[in-house]
Amino acid sequence: MNKSFFIAACLILPVAAMAADAKVQAGTPAAPAAAASTAAVDAHMAARASKVQSTKSGACRQEVADRGLQGVEYKTAFVECMKK
Repeated sequence: MNKSFFIAACLILPVAAMAADAKVQAGTPAAPAAAASTAAVDAHMAARASKVQSTKSGACRQEVADRGLQGVEYKTAFVECMKK
């Protein structure tokens, strides 16, 4: 009994693994919709972060220029302002 069960398991498990692998590679119908939704959210967040970054860099650039710094001091002050 155990011998026949062992033989059946040895034959069935590789076939089941290949079937599961094929499903993963093909994807499910919901996967493309979820991926599109995630991509849209990522694009929105990137655009928003870019806008915040440019606003902040403009403010820091103005602040450092108002201090009259130049060269390395300008860059150092600008980096410190951006880190705030």
